[in-house]
Amino acid sequence: MWESPAGSGLTRGVCAAPSAAILPAAGDGTGELSTRFPRNRPPRGPVQGGWAGVVGPENLRRDPTRPPGRPGRYTAWLARTRRRRLWPLRRGPPRRPACPKSPAARKAARRVPASVPGGPPPLPNDPMSALAEPLRFERIFLEKVWGGRNLERCLGLDLPSEVPVGETWEIVDRADQESRVAVGPHAGRTLGELMRAHRADLLGKAPATADGRFPLLVKYLDAKQPLSVQVHPDDRNAARIGRGAEGKTEAWYFLDAEPGGSVWCGLAPGVNREKLAAAVGKGVLLELLTHHAVVPGTSLTVPGGTVHAIGAGVTLLEVQQNSDTTYRLYDWDRPGLDGTPRAMHLEEGLAAAQFGAMPLPPVEPDWHWFSDGARRAPMSRSAHFGMNRFEIEAPTRLSTGDQFQIYAVVEGKGRLTVKSSGAELDFVRGDVLLVPAAAGYHVFEPATEPLGLVQLLHRA
Repeated sequence: MWESPAGSGLTRGVCAAPSAAILPAAGDGTGELSTRFPRNRPPRGPVQGGWAGVVGPENLRRDPTRPPGRPGRYTAWLARTRRRRLWPLRRGPPRRPACPKSPAARKAARRVPASVPGGPPPLPNDPMSALAEPLRFERIFLEKVWGGRNLERCLGLDLPSEVPVGETWEIVDRADQESRVAVGPHAGRTLGELMRAHRADLLGKAPATADGRFPLLVKYLDAKQPLSVQVHPDDRNAARIGRGAEGKTEAWYFLDAEPGGSVWCGLAPGVNREKLAAAVGKGVLLELLTHHAVVPGTSLTVPGGTVHAIGAGVTLLEVQQNSDTTYRLYDWDRPGLDGTPRAMHLEEGLAAAQFGAMPLPPVEPDWHWFSDGARRAPMSRSAHFGMNRFEIEAPTRLSTGDQFQIYAVVEGKGRLTVKSSGAELDFVRGDVLLVPAAAGYHVFEPATEPLGLVQLLHRA
C-alpha cells in the first residue's frame, strides 16, 4: 500500500501490473485507452494523464480531473520502475504436455514425424520412421556331425530333409551369417541393415558390440551325439589371446532330454593347469569335469572360460554373446562331416580355461506371480544377458524398459501386439521374436493355455 503525494493526481491503491496503457490516439493527443499491447507487457513511451483508483491487471484508468499532457514526475518514475522491474510477469517455463507412459513413446514423440495424419504410411526404409514392430526372422539351419532331428518333435520345426541339423540360428548378426526378417513391413531386410538404420530404436539403452553389431546370438541346439569338450574365452582372455578371438558367455535352457541325458560344465575341484594339459585330447578329460543330469525346464549358465560339453540326447535353447570362438579339447575320436578329424585347439584352450572357479549349478524355476494369469521365474543372470521363464494364461502386458526383448516360444501359440504402433504378429511354438526397444508396451495374448516363453534381454 502507498499514499500518493499531494497534487500528484494519484489516489491510494495497490501496485500491480496494468492490462492496458494510456497512449495518445493518433492525431488527437487526447489520451484514449489503448489496447495495442498485450496484457503482460508495458507500454513503450510516456504515459499520458494521471493514475487513479486501484491500479491492477484489471484496469488502468486515467484520472478524468487531470488534463492530458505531460505526466508528473512521480507518475513517470512509477511507470519506468514498473516497466523495468515488474514486466514481463514471471510465470515460469511453459508447462509440458502430459508425457506418454513408456520411455519409447516419449522418445518417439521427440522424433520428427515420418508422415502426416491422413497421409501415406512411412516406408520401411525411411530412416526417420520408428522401428516399433515385433520381428521374426528366417531360420538358419546348420548341419553338424553330432546333429539330429529332435527339433521336429520337440518344437515342431520344419527341418531340411535327411540332414543332421545340429543348430538353428534364430537371431544372429555376424559377417558370415545374418538373420533376415521373415514377415512384416521390414521383410527381407537383414538384422545388420536394421542395426545401421535403426540402432537406437532397436537396442535402446543396450550397447552394441565393438564393431556395431547386435550384441546377442540365439540358437536352438539338438545333440543326437555328444558335442566336443570345448571352452570359450571370456572377454579378458580373448583380448590376451588375440587372433580374432571373441569373448563368449552363454546360457542353456533345457527343452528335452532322453533318459541319461547329461552335460559336463566346469572343472572339478582341485584340477589345475597341469592336470588339464595332461588330459587334453584324451577321453580321461571327462573325469576332470563336473557332471550334471539334465532336467527339462531347468537352465545352466556357462561363463566364458568354463570347460564344458553337452551329452547325447539333449535339446536346448542357447543365448550367448555375439561370438563364434570355440576351442576344442576333445572330440570323442570321431571324424567330421568330411570324413577327417576336426581340428583341436589345445594351446588356445589352455589359455582360455579358468582354473579355481566354482562351477555354477543348474537352476530350477522359482515362480512368482506378477499379474493375473501370468508368472515369471528368473533362470540366468550374467554381465551380458538375463534369462527369464514366463507362463501366461491370460492377456499380459509387458514393457521393453527401453531395451530390446527377445522371446522364444517354447509352449503354445498366440499373438503379440505392440500398443504404441498397433502392430500385431501371430506366433507358434518354436518361434523366436525380437521386440525393439522403441516398441514400449506390448501384449501377449495366448491362444492356448498356458503360453510358455523364455525371455532374453541384455543386462544394460
